[in-house]
Amino acid sequence: MKKLVLFALLAFVCSTAIYAQKTVKESDVPQRYVKDFQNKQKDATSVVWCAIDSTTFSATFQSDGEKQAMIFSPKGTETRYYVDSRYYPQSIKDTVAHQYKGYKLSDLYVRSAKNKTTYQARVAKRCGFLFWKHDCDVQLLNFEATGKFIDAQPE
Repeated sequence: MKKLVLFALLAFVCSTAIYAQKTVKESDVPQRYVKDFQNKQKDATSVVWCAIDSTTFSATFQSDGEKQAMIFSPKGTETRYYVDSRYYPQSIKDTVAHQYKGYKLSDLYVRSAKNKTTYQARVAKRCGFLFWKHDCDVQLLNFEATGKFIDAQPE
């Protein structure tokens, strides 16, 4: 019985560690990214910085009550404006329903990078057992601003 309880506890701790975000302090983010963020988002609140890799960082924040994010990398800056689920375009919901059966649309945001605006949707299947459910087979679906499907890529 002790081994079973120990195994369950160990499995829970490992699954939590695997899916935890890599949140970092602002002081751990390169100063040029922090200054760029502060210049562009003067009224941002609830800022959370995450390290995507050693050179790419994201800042998720609230601005005027709306969830937004900015991703900073050596290639440039991308801004994301999250769309409330009540306002998802019907063409995007239809594409997910017909081409990605069994997937759930969890996030939709407008991406703005290098003077190009597109939609990106995050879809995933739910996998796991009982308390250890998690997103698996996560796909990022790209759409034109008109809602036309472009392509999909794994997250």
